[in-house]
This record gives sequence, structure tokens and C-alpha cells, in this order.
Amino acid sequence: MNHCFGVRSWETQRQFRRGQRRERGETEFRSESSGISPIQSPTSTINLTNRAYHIAVRSESYTKIWYKIHRIDDSESTSSPASTILEPDKASISRALTEIPQTKTISLISDYFDYSEHTNHLCIDLHYSIGHARTIYDPLKDILLLPSPEISIAFGRFQTAANPFPELPSRDFDTVQHRLQALRDLLNTEMKRRRWRRKSGEIMQMEEAAKGAFVLRNELRTIERLVCRLHATVESNIGWLRMGERTEVAMMVVLELRRNLSGFDVQLGDLEQHLCSCLNFVNQTRVKLFHQVMFRRNTR
Repeated sequence: MNHCFGVRSWETQRQFRRGQRRERGETEFRSESSGISPIQSPTSTINLTNRAYHIAVRSESYTKIWYKIHRIDDSESTSSPASTILEPDKASISRALTEIPQTKTISLISDYFDYSEHTNHLCIDLHYSIGHARTIYDPLKDILLLPSPEISIAFGRFQTAANPFPELPSRDFDTVQHRLQALRDLLNTEMKRRRWRRKSGEIMQMEEAAKGAFVLRNELRTIERLVCRLHATVESNIGWLRMGERTEVAMMVVLELRRNLSGFDVQLGDLEQHLCSCLNFVNQTRVKLFHQVMFRRNTR
């Protein structure tokens, strides 16, 4: 499966991040000298309307994911960021699964590990889309403070910037959601068939995987809506920027863009939090299932 949404290759991502670090150099120096971290607090823009979500994004595991995903932006490592975030790693899971009898349950659990890994890739790609969007639009906020004639000239530079967000549903995104739903259906069917046999260990594994598939699909549907909204906002901004080249309407465009960019920052923050929440849940479920698999292996 292609995990890149057509945004950029992993090597291109590394080059892009190096450029971001050069651009951030002066800002980071000021931040360090004032004792302020250049990375935003993971709980600074929390939406309090959902109690369960509010609790989740204040958890220690969520905070760990938040800082880890932002630190990889500054990493010079040649390894994939998805593998840096994913726990347990693919090699450990593959090794554990090959050391126990290959039953239908294990086949379904293996599928869940695969689909959760795909979800991890999708979230990481969208994380880079957020960084790309901020790199494009943060300078625009400064331009909006310039006199009208200069604004009209400056707007032309932003029209050629590609929309950093995919136009969903993309094939990759849709495929993962479909497979998660199909897996949950298979797990539920298998659990109903096996209840009378009292195979508690396998039932527990299937219950955990079914719950994980259900939650991840819902998370991806929420993320999909947020990405669609961001894509539409960027397209709207591009339209306003084209109008802004006409000096006589430049100030009207400035007012509209100021309003749009304020909301745009909120949208980026919402998506960022949901991505971290999804990555956190991926790891939590994988760890639980991995421990169950290891227990079965050690008690054979």
C-alpha cells in the first residue's frame, strides 16, 4: 500500500524538514534564550466538549506520542518516522506470531497488526501535511500586515503552492477503513461461533482486536472529515489570493484571509490532536495484543 498520499517521498520529507529547521533557526534561538520551548504544548488547544477525548489527550501516553512525533521533525535519522512511532515494532510482532500455532484467530490478529500499521503511516503522512501547511501559510500572516500595493505583489508567490492536504477520500484512506470494518465483522462472527467452546484466551484476543478495529475506523472517519475541511479551506484561500492581485480589492482580500487564517490555525490544531490520539490508540492496542500473544507463546 502506498502511504504517501502523493505528498512527498520519505527522502523528500527529510530535505523538507531540513529546510524547515533552517527557516526556524532564528525563532528557535529567541525561544531558547527566553526559556520558551518552540514546540507547542500538547494540551494548549484542547477542545473540552468531549470528556472522554479530553481525558485521553491529557494522558501520559498521549503526551509521549505528541513529543515523539514532533521530535522526529528535527531528527536526522534515515529510518522511517512511522517505525519510530509504532509500538511494538513490526519485527517484534512478526517474530512473536511465527512462534505460536497458526490458527484462524492468529491470522485475524495478524491482520489487525497490519491494518494498525497502515493507520500509523496515514497519520504520519498527514502530520507532515500539517507541517507543510504551516510552512506555507505562516509567512502569509506577515504579508497581510504590509501596505496594499506590496500585498498584491506578494500574493502571487502563494498561488503556485500546492494544497498540502489530499482530496479525500483517497484510495489508501478508504481501503484501510474498509479493511478495518471487514476485519471487525469477521472477528465478531468468529467470536459468536466460538463462545460455547470457552477458549477464553483466543476470545480475549479477538475482543481486543475487534474493539481496536472499531475505534480506529471511527478515528479515521473523524480525521477524514477534518482533512476534507482543511483541503476546502486551502482551496478557498487560493481563490482569495488570486483576487488579491488586483490592487482595488486587495484590502477586502486581506480582511477575509485574516479571518480564514485564524480559523485555519484552529483546524490544524484539531487535526493534529486527533492524529496523536489515533497514534496513541494504535500503540495501546498493539501492546495489549502483543502481550497476549507472548503469554500464549510462553505458556505453550
